[in-house]
Amino acid sequence: MKKQVWPVGTVMLALFAILFGFLFGCEAPTERDWKQEEGYRWAELDPGSGSGPGFRKRSSSATGIEFENQLTDADIKQNQHFMNGSGVAAGDINGDGWPDLYFAQLNGPNHLYENLGGFSFRAVPDSADVPHEDRYSTGVTFADIDGDGDLDLLVGSMSHGTVAYLNDGDGQFSRWDRSPIETGMGTTTFALADIDGDADLDLYVTNYKERSAEDIYARDEIATENIVQRERTDDGVRVSIDSSFSDHFAIVGAEDVRGPAETGEVDALYLNQGGGSFRSVEALEERFRGPEGTPRGLAHDWGLNASFQDLNDDGHPDLYVNNDFWTPDRVWINQGDGVFRAIDPLALRNQSFSSMTVDFADINRDGALDIFATEMLSAQHTRRLRQHTPQGPFPADEIESRPQYNRNSLYVNRGDNTYAEVSYYSGLEATEWSWGVRFQDVDLDGYADALVNTGFSHDVQDMDSRREMGRRMSRAPEQRFITEYPPLRLRNKAFRNEGDLTFADKSAEWGYATGDDISHGLATADFDKDGDLDLATNRLNAPAGIYENETTAPRIAVQLSGRPPNTNGIGAKITLEGGAGDGAPQRREITAGGEYLSSSTPTVVFAADAENPDHTLSVEWPDGTQRVIDSVRANRIYEIEQPSAPDDSSSANSSSTPSSGKEQPIFEDVSGRLSHQHHENEYDDFRLQPLLPAKLSQQGPGLSWIDYDADGDEDLFIGTGQGGQLAVYENDGTGAFTARDLGTLTDTAAVDQTTILGWPTEAGTQIMIGTSNYEVQNAKRPSARHVLAREEGLTPQKPIPGTWSATGPLAAADYDGDGDVDLFVGGRLIRGQYPWDASSRLFRNAEGTFALDQKNSDTFLNLGLVTGALFTDYDGDGDPDLLLSRAWDSLKLYRNDRGTFRNVTDAVGLAQHTGWWNGVTTGDFTGNGQPDIVATNWGTNTPYQIDTGRPLRMYYGDFNRDRRGEIIEARYDPELNGYVPRRKRSAFESASVPFTSRENSFRSFANSTLRELLKGGAGQSLSVKQINTLQHTLFVNEGGTFSARPLPEEAQFTAAFHAGVADYNADGHEDLFLSQNFFAVRPTFPRLDAGRGLWLKGDGTGGFEPVPGHVSGVTVNGEQRGAAFGDFNNDGRADLAVSQNGAATKLYVNRSEATGLTVRLMGTPLNQAGIGSSVRLLYKNGTAGPRREIRAGGGYYSQRSPEQVLGQSASVEAIEVRWFDGRVDTARVTGDPTRQVISHPQNQQ
Repeated sequence: MKKQVWPVGTVMLALFAILFGFLFGCEAPTERDWKQEEGYRWAELDPGSGSGPGFRKRSSSATGIEFENQLTDADIKQNQHFMNGSGVAAGDINGDGWPDLYFAQLNGPNHLYENLGGFSFRAVPDSADVPHEDRYSTGVTFADIDGDGDLDLLVGSMSHGTVAYLNDGDGQFSRWDRSPIETGMGTTTFALADIDGDADLDLYVTNYKERSAEDIYARDEIATENIVQRERTDDGVRVSIDSSFSDHFAIVGAEDVRGPAETGEVDALYLNQGGGSFRSVEALEERFRGPEGTPRGLAHDWGLNASFQDLNDDGHPDLYVNNDFWTPDRVWINQGDGVFRAIDPLALRNQSFSSMTVDFADINRDGALDIFATEMLSAQHTRRLRQHTPQGPFPADEIESRPQYNRNSLYVNRGDNTYAEVSYYSGLEATEWSWGVRFQDVDLDGYADALVNTGFSHDVQDMDSRREMGRRMSRAPEQRFITEYPPLRLRNKAFRNEGDLTFADKSAEWGYATGDDISHGLATADFDKDGDLDLATNRLNAPAGIYENETTAPRIAVQLSGRPPNTNGIGAKITLEGGAGDGAPQRREITAGGEYLSSSTPTVVFAADAENPDHTLSVEWPDGTQRVIDSVRANRIYEIEQPSAPDDSSSANSSSTPSSGKEQPIFEDVSGRLSHQHHENEYDDFRLQPLLPAKLSQQGPGLSWIDYDADGDEDLFIGTGQGGQLAVYENDGTGAFTARDLGTLTDTAAVDQTTILGWPTEAGTQIMIGTSNYEVQNAKRPSARHVLAREEGLTPQKPIPGTWSATGPLAAADYDGDGDVDLFVGGRLIRGQYPWDASSRLFRNAEGTFALDQKNSDTFLNLGLVTGALFTDYDGDGDPDLLLSRAWDSLKLYRNDRGTFRNVTDAVGLAQHTGWWNGVTTGDFTGNGQPDIVATNWGTNTPYQIDTGRPLRMYYGDFNRDRRGEIIEARYDPELNGYVPRRKRSAFESASVPFTSRENSFRSFANSTLRELLKGGAGQSLSVKQINTLQHTLFVNEGGTFSARPLPEEAQFTAAFHAGVADYNADGHEDLFLSQNFFAVRPTFPRLDAGRGLWLKGDGTGGFEPVPGHVSGVTVNGEQRGAAFGDFNNDGRADLAVSQNGAATKLYVNRSEATGLTVRLMGTPLNQAGIGSSVRLLYKNGTAGPRREIRAGGGYYSQRSPEQVLGQSASVEAIEVRWFDGRVDTARVTGDPTRQVISHPQNQQ
């Protein structure tokens, strides 16, 4: 660091500021009393006596900062991109220990302010040579680009390129003429890091676009017919951009919806050659490659922000680039030499549409870095329903596609550098029109909170204004109407991290929502040296915002002293252990730039534990050296020196931890043994019912383990969609499979298939295949096909007759106690009349023919939208009861009373939990011998949020008497004190809902309750369903009643369908597998893709621990539906098959170390597998394992093997069997202790 030289005027002004502070009560500057130690120094901090967590906005008269970023309507009409604002940079430019501020200005000079201490600043005279006037400045960053120990300055602009200013060490700047980085136009944000390992800071520059095509051309000049050329070819019509407009537009989108979209500019990368001399990288295709390493380069994106961060923790700075409009965010993984590869398509599943900026933090303190990118969605109902919702060009139905959505994106790292997007779960999906964002632990509890700047000059998303401007533009295409959109001044946002991946809005309480404004750039620095981070914001047409952090909680501040040329340790990672929040590690990385148009000081603040005198700080430097400091105390700042060489990587009291080797996953993917792809035909559900919440035609497939050839090995059956074929894979007993053509059974399916059931009898294997008439609407089509498989072949049996209710789940058990297996057929829905109640039916088995049980079926008339079904002996009385899941309703439980089913749903405590249930299963998760219930739902990571304590509602009726249902989805809005439509006015224009003709504006519609919209009796004929939970839920059997517990948070990230029970690690506790995801959503609705198939390891008390995919080995990225367990290789472990809608079926072999005890029941001639029975291990120590039921059907459209693999937590003495006919046997373990076959007492007579 160069020696500081103070100008006389500065000294006098500083002395005056100190005197003024003593006389008038302002804070006097604080000087630190540094204590030098080996490898670091420290100083005490005074947290002060603030009012608590949050900020106090300091007035410009108090701070001396009178800067205001000016922009006129005339400027905007000339170039609408000016509305994206300008940034602010914080840094100590003169080495006095006080962070200074530099504000970028659009219409006028930039301003540099010197920090005099005590929140007093002075404007630095023009002699600093950085006013950069008349440049329409955008991005600004302080960084030591020449490695001499002081902060230099980078300034970008929309129309005049980029300029670098070198600092002489005294805070005086001069333009750096040897820098070639001033050629780019439309520059926004700078990000710096040592990308190639040569120790100096390289530079990435995001470029937006100097001017929009709308500002260059008259609107009629860039009409589609003028810029698009269409050429008829043998393959159809080829669409391209006319060469006159190729610099501004490109053809984007899927083949059936391709069209023109305006393009932005290519970003720039500069390599630092030393001393601040940069070289522009021309061969970008070599530096930026595809996921597999093929040359790619940089695209003409709308670049707003770029940030370097070591996402995969390999020691190399990776790059996240935020892009506006349709151009997707780019995530580049550094290969270690400054060459980047695009992140794997499956690592990030979706993105924000108009992505503004990004920040990074380990928000749940699990040791993995998470990502937050902002967009523009409003959290306020009355504004959201007026916002234009853009639709990105990337399809939602392709697994490896990355569709874009109009909301923020919060990516939680799963631990293997793949991410689940959880913004709706967290409560961070909507932060209004957002710009600068910062993760900062405001209340110093150890968890990173979120700060967001908001606002825009003119609300171009306002639907009423867009409609009006469209009319005016058609009459006067040469005029500019951009400034006639209403202003969008908003309050900034602050969210407290609750420590459980959720955030609470504390904007007002924490003093950040001080008034409506337009805030762009955001920088953080400790302006008053109290060890917490204060804020500076660049506001449009308003004074700059200065916010003093008033948190008084214990803290530990850290700054680094790096070896030249990386003097601030950019890229170093700092970890504190022993701090607040149970002492779990807190970690931050030092960065330069990479904050929307802005940059902050390289200071890190951690939450400390005041009672702990022995915190530990560790620093991992970019060159691989490390320094560890013990005995770190609260309320101190530490300045840590970089070791002089890689082998001098420790100080006194240093330590290191060896890394452990990578463990093999539990399951091995052997899907290649099947090579099966589910067939799903195209069907337009929304043409049938435009207001459906989601498609109903993509519910399958189910799959089942059925030993159809009676050779003792379970074969795999996989359902199909209309136009496909049922797949049958014969198992040879070793885990190898052969696809079989079973004649008419595997012929092309006329309709979708649902559940496939199978059970052996003395006559052969009974096979039942559910068939849905949803897409064809023909009540005469069978509800299920019935086939008898015998050694001599397959024989079709009398099918189950059809009804208007489309078939959903099937389940089978001997409910009437006559020895044979009977059938339940669930009614899923009625075509064109969703969500009207469908009817379900029971069929008695009469010597192999199934006859309608009219009495019981009358009970199931108009039962509801049945999604899952199974027979279970919930009350332990020896006969099968019936458990159902229903969409938009409660679960339903029917007690079997000598063959007659009686509704006990309310009596057992299930009626009060209404959900959008998808599937249901039972398992003894508490080990008490009673079946608990798991019901799958849609999760809490969707736009459907039950956050007001009021249920969601679905109103429905046939307004125009065309026998097709219209739907109004509604939520309760506290602001309007009533139920309001969830969807915009435009959604109802194509449907026969009467209120759109009365409410002509989006504003009036958005500000109206349903009661107001449906006045005049229009709503009197409506029916309503409502739900009060979207959580996947465990219902614990308390001995006749059930208590609800939500499944762990990871389970709630997406929709789930199948819930299956198996002891995958053979520890004697039942585990749970969930099939996940749903892509068949309506346009612009975010697909549910945050799952990969989730194992939940049971603890035997009803608790579950999520098992990450890289640990379990199960990573299924598509729309999973059915799943089933079966030990297909006969090794004593539960293997797994998982189906996907329109994608490959996944097959996993269990490779866990432990094996279980395999139990096969030999039942009676009409029920040879003992369907409806249950088994339980009895241990020599007098305890017992969980009870496992043997069933046909359950979960979701699936059937597991009747042969059970039971884990053991103690030495096994015997096996208890509760037979389907109520008999109870205890069979001692004899012979092979790993495999037991138990016969029904009737067979022993």
